[in-house]
Amino acid sequence: MTKKTMTLTKEILCRQSAELSLGSLLPETMQASISSMMDQGFFSHNCLDILSNVKPTHDDVYPTFLEMLTYCDIPTFSESDAVRVLAEYYLIPIANGEVDPANGLHQLMESVIWNYGFPNDQSYSCDSHGLALLYGTYYACDDLDPIHDASDKRWEDRNDMIVIHAKAWIKKYSPVRRSIE
Repeated sequence: MTKKTMTLTKEILCRQSAELSLGSLLPETMQASISSMMDQGFFSHNCLDILSNVKPTHDDVYPTFLEMLTYCDIPTFSESDAVRVLAEYYLIPIANGEVDPANGLHQLMESVIWNYGFPNDQSYSCDSHGLALLYGTYYACDDLDPIHDASDKRWEDRNDMIVIHAKAWIKKYSPVRRSIE
């Protein structure tokens, strides 16, 4: 059996750190990342125990995963910064034309906005993280009927607005400020 490994980039590790901060990073993902980083030079006294564990729990892998993030010079994020990191992860490809704007916005809604309300201030991530225009654009799209309006210019206008709002958000709120076209 051939072992599959992936090269973990800083971008992937930052996203995983953000997911960890929001409680959505699975133990199996942490285990796979530790394995990949061992191939890239990381080692901790717990690594072999973690890799031999068929069903790791969060408690099994969390300390070593944090150690690995430190080794790779990846920060752990506050809940607020984690939302921004994940929003950027979905918005950069929209802004650069790498994904269909409507599909990318749906992924943002599903992965970030719907999942991470903030109970302390009774708001959603769109309210406190500059995502309200994208949130509104998403729900404005519900008014378009894909069967009857498929050739309608409104679909093109909707996609243009999504890209415009994605670029504006990146310029104003992006924590990493990777390049956009």
